[in-house]
Amino acid sequence: MLKKLIVRHAVNKWIKKTKDWDKNDWINYLNNVFDKYKGSKWTKQYFPELEKMKYRDLINYKIVHDYPSAPPDYPKYIEWTSSGTVERKVIRISRSDAMRMMYGIGRYLADTGILSRVNSVLAIYSREEFATSKVFMVTTEIFARKRLLVALPRIREETRKIIKKGPYDTIAGLLGFLMYLFDQVIAEHDVLDDVIDIVTTGESLTRSVVNYFENIIKRWNKEFRIYNIYGCAEVGLIAGSLKDYSRLTYYPESAGLMILTENNELIDVFEAKPGTVGEAIITMLKEMIIPNYALGDIIEIVGIDRKGMPIIKVLGRKAKKIRVKIPEFGEVEGYVGGILRFASVELNTYAWEEALGNLGINYFVLVRDYRTYAKMIIYTDKEIDEEEFFRELQKDPVQNFVGKMIQQGIIKLEIVRDPEILKKILFAIEQAAQEERSPKIPRIILLREES
Repeated sequence: MLKKLIVRHAVNKWIKKTKDWDKNDWINYLNNVFDKYKGSKWTKQYFPELEKMKYRDLINYKIVHDYPSAPPDYPKYIEWTSSGTVERKVIRISRSDAMRMMYGIGRYLADTGILSRVNSVLAIYSREEFATSKVFMVTTEIFARKRLLVALPRIREETRKIIKKGPYDTIAGLLGFLMYLFDQVIAEHDVLDDVIDIVTTGESLTRSVVNYFENIIKRWNKEFRIYNIYGCAEVGLIAGSLKDYSRLTYYPESAGLMILTENNELIDVFEAKPGTVGEAIITMLKEMIIPNYALGDIIEIVGIDRKGMPIIKVLGRKAKKIRVKIPEFGEVEGYVGGILRFASVELNTYAWEEALGNLGINYFVLVRDYRTYAKMIIYTDKEIDEEEFFRELQKDPVQNFVGKMIQQGIIKLEIVRDPEILKKILFAIEQAAQEERSPKIPRIILLREES
């Protein structure tokens, strides 16, 4: 209990200290933390050149695609295993590393209002060794009066316990895990307070998913607020939504953030203009600094708040290969990701999620790329009004162009309404995602064709 009170006190002091900080204050913070740890023996062991650099010099530094694990003498306070999105490894966190992570999480929870109203939390995790599991365990212990943590594979077994310990005012977990919880438990049992806070992470939150949660919560005549967190196993929280789930404010406590554009230009997020799109590059602000680490996520600067803090949208992962058996097609090897390029255009999977989600459509999209043209098959559970669909795509300038290519026949579109086939396809995709130890369930797959 003393430990909990000490951490809460330290976090509250940090919230008060930084309450009026603006862009320049946070830039100074990044400079100071970088200067503090760039000369540590662990940083000097692997990145000795950083000792003569300033944080601002990282704009001209190389991109790091892999980094060494912390050596055995690193001051371990807690450790966990990354899920393997980039590369699976054991991550060690020192006491000061952990406190910076708690500062960021605590300040975010205060900004959302959750910190002042949280009482009883239900958190769903995968396995205790993973980062999200450990972070949920620590944060719920510190910030909640009551909590119940349930491992994903045990949700059915623990249903009676979940019901007994309710109601909950806050539910947290990886997005795919929460959808399973809602499907298996909350759809059938009223375990929610009158107003529920949902805190999710792990993949881009989209309108179709929000609709899914809303439809179930409405059955119980409850209200809800949903918050979307973007982070990684190495540093925890990087950004989080406050009002609009798709607009995430940058929280710099544990990580410097830059964007690597398509033109291979590295831009500090504090200097990036709205509309800038590229790969998220972080500098881990730990006792062992890891500079300019490529996360493999595509983000977009969508705004700047009144204090000069960047607001980002997470578009998804960089394109990567996936192998899956799809009903009607057999085993295929294709690409999934936030941005998929085909027929000389870019398909923003996030924008398509929004467009189809706003129409209340459950779907799967298969794109066959023939280089100069493409075929696109949309499997749905209901009819699509094409005019409405194209109007939704018009909200995103680039996807509006893709829509026009479809209308002109350059991209050939086929819509297949077949709920049973769709269900089988989504089940196969979900199985493939689970085999990769990821809760991410891609709804759009790109196939490269020879002719």
